Amino acid sequence: MQGILFLDFDGVINPYMYTNEVVPDRKKWLRIWKHPSFIHINNYTIGQVNANFDVEACQYVKDLCDRFDLKIVITSSWKEFYSLKQIKALLSLRQLDPYVIDTTSKDNQSRPDKIRAYLKLHPVKIYLILDDIDMRDSFPDHCIKTYNLFSKAQYQLAIQLLEAQHA
Repeated sequence: MQGILFLDFDGVINPYMYTNEVVPDRKKWLRIWKHPSFIHINNYTIGQVNANFDVEACQYVKDLCDRFDLKIVITSSWKEFYSLKQIKALLSLRQLDPYVIDTTSKDNQSRPDKIRAYLKLHPVKIYLILDDIDMRDSFPDHCIKTYNLFSKAQYQLAIQLLEAQHA
């Protein structure tokens, strides 16, 4: 049974404490990636994903998607600035693009309300929320609150929550 992973970026796969300086090199990046959606994305954003989206945290997300047949719905505020096609292009830098199917709405609602609205329109039984906003009260047993980065311990907790939903 397919489920949904509601994914935020900043504080989850994009840590607030960057370890690498972003040095834009658009010509080099476009030669390497040649994805048409990169054309309308600024240099800094491409560099941010390339340099600072944490490889290990992204791998944890990918592993959850593979292990539990999850598709990703973007909840990040990045969806306010980039189209779904552009977000998929950016996430292709971490091999997450095949999992991305949608975003929550851009309506002026709280993130929990946007997730509730999505679940109402797309009823799924299995879902997990990865966010640095604490929504555990709103979504008990479905939310991991991250602290700057999706960690190995949180990945293990995510496995437990998803296994319980499959039971």
